[in-house]
Amino acid sequence: LTVGENTRMAFVYLKATGGVATKEKMYEVRMIEAKRHGIVRGTYHYLSSQDSVDDQLRNFFGTAQWAPGDLPPALDLEWSDDIIKKYGVEQMRSMALEWLEKVEEQMRVRPIIYTNQTIWDNYLNDPRFKKYKYWIAGYEMRPDRNEWKIWQKSKKGMISGCKDTIDINLYCGDYDAFKQYLESVVKPEHLLNQ
Repeated sequence: LTVGENTRMAFVYLKATGGVATKEKMYEVRMIEAKRHGIVRGTYHYLSSQDSVDDQLRNFFGTAQWAPGDLPPALDLEWSDDIIKKYGVEQMRSMALEWLEKVEEQMRVRPIIYTNQTIWDNYLNDPRFKKYKYWIAGYEMRPDRNEWKIWQKSKKGMISGCKDTIDINLYCGDYDAFKQYLESVVKPEHLLNQ
């Protein structure tokens, strides 16, 4: 897929919100432009340790867009070791699960979790997270487990028209598998809790 003068690009995740106060100013424009250029788009929210999940969800639901054919909403879970020690692993897990379950219930699509290999290995190896797919940031090597769908392999990408570096993400599979994945993220109501 060629986008203007840019290199081949099939999909993009755009930050919509973070915590209770952050709403990305260019989010709507970027969503429109991605669609206009034929780029599959996704939306993500950064989970803050300091704000209630319900307040963060109000921010997300008031901002985020999702339509069939889009990537599933993503929960950006990047708490530092200090934050995890301060609030506890179970607090992080329960906040993440609450966000994931309420987004799934409201939007009728199962979210994906964005995190790094360390958090994935050390804190999300809990059976309650088994039904979720992962978008893993790992700049040194490919993720070492099979549950990932997207691998963020670099944060040093360049693209025409953007002065800053961009993240480079790869889907785990070919283009046909990617299209099937997009079709599979919307679940009939009776399958949502499985």
